[in-house]
Amino acid sequence: MNRLRLGKVIRLQRRDWGDLLAAQAALLRAQLLVWTRRCGALLAPVQVASNGDATTQDAPPPVRRLAVAIWRAAHYGLFRPSCLVRAVALHRMLLDRGFPDTSLRVGVRRQAGTLLAHAWVEYRGVVLADEEWRVQRFAELARMGMSPTA
Repeated sequence: MNRLRLGKVIRLQRRDWGDLLAAQAALLRAQLLVWTRRCGALLAPVQVASNGDATTQDAPPPVRRLAVAIWRAAHYGLFRPSCLVRAVALHRMLLDRGFPDTSLRVGVRRQAGTLLAHAWVEYRGVVLADEEWRVQRFAELARMGMSPTA
């Protein structure tokens, strides 16, 4: 870890440290879920209303904090999780903390003859812990939530 990153980590507030540790634990749990659930048993389709052109600033501060914590843990934590693992972790964290208006989105696109997939989380139409430009490159296939068995 370079000095700039180390300096940022050291200067985190106590609440941010708590969020970061909770995010790392959520990523580990999500990775285990992805590894252990049979195909089709992790997620289930849901109906969620969208707010159209919402922005990250439209999400309440606790939602934004959790999204930042997941992003930090995914980029600087113990391992580099896939987009699906990141999305499952953030989606579950938001649901567990009383934010039911969240959905896990899955999209696809073709690139050089290959089908690529991407997963991300939205809260009331706001893309969280991901780049809007990246998400817009994928055609949305489904709005998902956690399966009752997950």
